[in-house]
Amino acid sequence: MADQIIILRSSSYERQMTQIENYVLKHMVTAKFAGRHLEFLPCSAMAALATVGNIGAVVEQDPELLKRYFPSHSVNFFTNRIAKEAKRMFIVAAAERLGMDFLRILMREHLTADEYLPLPHGFRIRDENNVFWDDKGLDGFLEAQRMVCAPVFNAWKCDQNAAFADALPIVEAKKMESEDEEIWQVRFHKDHLFGFPEGQIWEKKWFILKMFEDLEEARKDSRWEKKMFGFTCEDTYYLVGLR
Repeated sequence: MADQIIILRSSSYERQMTQIENYVLKHMVTAKFAGRHLEFLPCSAMAALATVGNIGAVVEQDPELLKRYFPSHSVNFFTNRIAKEAKRMFIVAAAERLGMDFLRILMREHLTADEYLPLPHGFRIRDENNVFWDDKGLDGFLEAQRMVCAPVFNAWKCDQNAAFADALPIVEAKKMESEDEEIWQVRFHKDHLFGFPEGQIWEKKWFILKMFEDLEEARKDSRWEKKMFGFTCEDTYYLVGLR
């Protein structure tokens, strides 16, 4: 489990941002897989960071919001909305120092909540005057959002999806010797495995992972019978099974 973090309302905004940055850096998981550098923030770290109390503390101290007429009931409403709809978006905005006013404007747009992440790279938002916002922070958000987009894989489901190949929740990977196939042994982060049979410590298990063009090609492979789950990511299908 991730460490607890408490962000005080009495702390300065700068101190709050430094605290969040340090927490994210400490809990970011990194690994190497198939020539890629993987990086993601586990579910337990996101849950510990994006509490109602922490969100409220940051919203209350945000300097851009303080410039506006933003009474206490508005602070509470915005805090509760973030806690209900946009905890992962809050983490990205805070870790990248984009600010809560940035997040407020972003969340005014249709289909902007955690359930719609990742937002497409062509995504644009309008300001209060209905003019497309040219804030460079939006580009930073779209690039950084991958760190909160590592999927949680369900046991036995073979039609799952992952948004980013460099944010797969793999903690260790070793390429296996094979003359004509690319096969890997991998271990997954415990926060990102769901519904697996009890009695085994699945995060310590080595799985066999093989890549295909699509799901239909994977169904024809001999390893299909030993499958645990599968997913599509960036035009590649990944079949995961036991050793």
